Amino acid sequence: MAARPTAHVTEGMTPRSTRIITCANHKGGTGKTTTAINVSAGLAVLTQQRVLLIDCDPRGHASLALGIDRQHVRYSVTDLLMGAKPEVQALCWDPRANLHILPANATLADVERDFVRRGDGRLQLQQALHPLLDAFDVMVIDTPPTLGLWTQAPLVASTDLLIPVDMGYFAFTGMCQLLDALARLRQEVPLTLATPHILLTKYDARTRLSTHVRALLRERGDAAALQTVIRVNVALARAQMARQSIFAYDRTSTGAQDYQHVIEELLGHRRAVEASGTVSPFRTQRRGPGGLKEPKSGRAAQADAR
Repeated sequence: MAARPTAHVTEGMTPRSTRIITCANHKGGTGKTTTAINVSAGLAVLTQQRVLLIDCDPRGHASLALGIDRQHVRYSVTDLLMGAKPEVQALCWDPRANLHILPANATLADVERDFVRRGDGRLQLQQALHPLLDAFDVMVIDTPPTLGLWTQAPLVASTDLLIPVDMGYFAFTGMCQLLDALARLRQEVPLTLATPHILLTKYDARTRLSTHVRALLRERGDAAALQTVIRVNVALARAQMARQSIFAYDRTSTGAQDYQHVIEELLGHRRAVEASGTVSPFRTQRRGPGGLKEPKSGRAAQADAR
């Protein structure tokens, strides 16, 4: 692939306020891509922030889930890593939603070996994203279910790590492996990552297993479990089939409610609760006396069958 004009990047990364959230787990099928899509879409829709969803999985599932033709894109993650300086408007997926996407395709797997051979391969994504920081308030990165380069490079570039974990034992093991790999990475590369957050997915409050796993996750000292959980919800799967985020597909579903709470909790606006009413327009927190009050908890809702 021919490299486009290279953007100049200085050796030292200058301070910036752009928040970069990586969604990762060594185990597949935990809701990682679903979380990356809906957190990025929710941030764009509910907060009107400028959001860039970056697909770092060579399979391109995040791109596919939003209807992107991965074989005919103007810019991909591979282009960015090869020196291209994407035009922000060319990344615009839905102008009404304020959401932009940098998709991935199989070419990302083709160049992985070359970047692994480079001593600074894990730093390349951080450097490539640097010219785009002023254009976006938040970047959300989806990763493959591996501990390889396309997980390590996003971790180096990120300020936050969100680990979706479902009810299975292997998902918990995958999380532990990821946290162990992160600890080793911290010894080798300077990181700006805050304490990782764990997001429990496919949660069913009617089962003892869900309650047990939730309590188990809160015992870990190297990561903080979010109060919010993603309940079992058919609408999330149907949204993927419709090539839409849950906020575009059904903003009244429990899936939309839960992901709104994830966003609010990540932004520090409130302590999210397990159940709530229908999704309402996002309200920013006011500072000082008279600020936004803690909302009351609603009754635990049944899993949405829609």
